Amino acid sequence: MSLLPKTPSLQSDLSPEERLARVNSITSGLELNDDKLKYIMNLLETEFNQGLSNENDATIKMLLTYVRDIPKGNEVGMYMALDLGGTNFRVLTVALDGSRASIDTETCEIPAKVMIGSGRDLFDRIADCVYMFIRSRNITVPVLPIGFTFSFPLRQEGLASAKLIRWTKGFKCTDVVGADVVALLRESLEKRKGDCKVKCEVVAVINDTTGTLMSCAHRNRECRVGLIVGTGTNLCYMEKLSRIPKWKPPKGDDEKPRIAVNCEWGAFGDNGVLNEILTDFDRQVDANSLNQGMQIFEKLISGMYLGELARLVLLHLHRQDLLCPGVPVPSMLVVKGGFSAKHLSRIASRREDSIYKVFTKIETKDFDSVDVDIVKHVCDLVAERASRLVAAGLSVVLNRLGREKKTTIGYDGSVMRFHPFFRKRVEQKIKDLCRFPFDLMLSEDGSGRGAALVAAIACKNFDPKMKI
Repeated sequence: MSLLPKTPSLQSDLSPEERLARVNSITSGLELNDDKLKYIMNLLETEFNQGLSNENDATIKMLLTYVRDIPKGNEVGMYMALDLGGTNFRVLTVALDGSRASIDTETCEIPAKVMIGSGRDLFDRIADCVYMFIRSRNITVPVLPIGFTFSFPLRQEGLASAKLIRWTKGFKCTDVVGADVVALLRESLEKRKGDCKVKCEVVAVINDTTGTLMSCAHRNRECRVGLIVGTGTNLCYMEKLSRIPKWKPPKGDDEKPRIAVNCEWGAFGDNGVLNEILTDFDRQVDANSLNQGMQIFEKLISGMYLGELARLVLLHLHRQDLLCPGVPVPSMLVVKGGFSAKHLSRIASRREDSIYKVFTKIETKDFDSVDVDIVKHVCDLVAERASRLVAAGLSVVLNRLGREKKTTIGYDGSVMRFHPFFRKRVEQKIKDLCRFPFDLMLSEDGSGRGAALVAAIACKNFDPKMKI
């Protein structure tokens, strides 16, 4: 038995066909054909090259991570990974034995007052969590190398040296922007060590995108790309040093031919190059955001913004008497954040009970089959455009890599993981835009396993005495 009402409570003056035609006209700006995507690819290629030449003058910074190699699959020993990227901070130990990894983890809360307090309090809190974990697990190794996943924009000056460019995700700790986060962590670890016999040595700092790349490369050595599409978005890939004019080899460089580049591609469009594809709805999303004029590409494709974009479209359609005509505006469509990316996924599932729950969530029971078709259309358009933009970006990277051998793209993030068709649409559209072979691989705990693997490589390549 259908859960959807069969008749509207209030009739529209327009026929169903007229309503749908007007909706299609209003939302047509959200559609991107292949010609438009190829135009965007050319823009992105130009922005990549600018960032690789001089990040100070570039919108997409193309930050060098100093990760010079992918795992070889023969890494062994125990390593610690720290993962800071939100209100929950994770401590992990990762025991590596070749291709196998055994992970033990614990989550520690970062209180709101610490997130906006002093930087010293934040890093002291992290150090406290580290030593509580060591003592609770009765870890007795003399040296515990640490890989630190710090998922905020960083300007790296070495594998274990990175300065915070700016805080995001609600953090506003003082005296950290412009400071070396590894140095701050080391100071707190030394100060909070007490009588613990384990020496904690921070040997690498990465972001979650690099962790995704490394985690997948541990399982598949053809992985060269790490992608995050979740609340936010970012991309990391292995670039040839010969294509990086700003690269300055450190003293004693071992001449490995490549380096992992943290693109920070969410900023694509901040300089106005994407204005041509932005709709009035996109401009509203940006105007109502906390970082107006920034992270434009992220606002087109990430989970933090997709639901809000759909809400604004649906609200406009209601005000045009095209959605639930004659019915008072559903309150959840008026409230910023009242329609989330989860609603897009539920609508895309096409399950009647899920669709009914969405309409209940936006607090209206006065809808008919045409209203359902309109909501489906809008939600699909928003997600489809996002998937096409991701595919265009990945196609640029695959073209840069130029590998005839199949390249693995490691991915993570709630949008890629949980939206019913997003991953598949990305895959299909890459095939339309790029001739190089590829496959997609879901990352397994990239921010943990990946950080530990970078620590293992660091110990093996740069300081053999620290090998456990």
